Amino acid sequence: MLRGKLQKKNSICNGEVGEISYIEFLIVFILALEISVVSFFMIDATLEWYITLKKDYSKSLEFFHVINYIRHDYYNRGISKIHYISSRRISFDEIVDGKKKKVLYQILKTNEGILIKRQVSGIYGKKGINYLGPYKMELEFRNSPKFIILSTPRGEFILPKYIPNKEFILGISVK
Repeated sequence: MLRGKLQKKNSICNGEVGEISYIEFLIVFILALEISVVSFFMIDATLEWYITLKKDYSKSLEFFHVINYIRHDYYNRGISKIHYISSRRISFDEIVDGKKKKVLYQILKTNEGILIKRQVSGIYGKKGINYLGPYKMELEFRNSPKFIILSTPRGEFILPKYIPNKEFILGISVK
């Protein structure tokens, strides 16, 4: 008798599977289905979150590209204060290759968004024009006593109107 009970216990360990009832199969099936459905919803939510995050990141990158392009140009080449002309235009003087030039930034609205026009006027009336964009964003310049404010839906960014003496920093003559 004892020997028969030991054989039944050992038969499961030997890889023999006993019969499963209909109710046990149904419970296992429902649990597996529930785990699969929850996993699908988690993957779907994760992908939606990733797509939203990527769109937001791309939009932020556009804003910072435009802002930092203007800021970098002014900080590295600008030798005069920034002149506020209108909510769509600013200008300053810069030195490139030892020559003083006037730089004008203008915001142009198009059907595709905005274009940033950078116009450099050199000696003898020569002009160089670069366009950035189009960008699907809003941008405007605002004036304050010490700063030019670049206003976007993401926030406001400031450029000081006056920068430190470039003669000292760059070792060049600006006269």
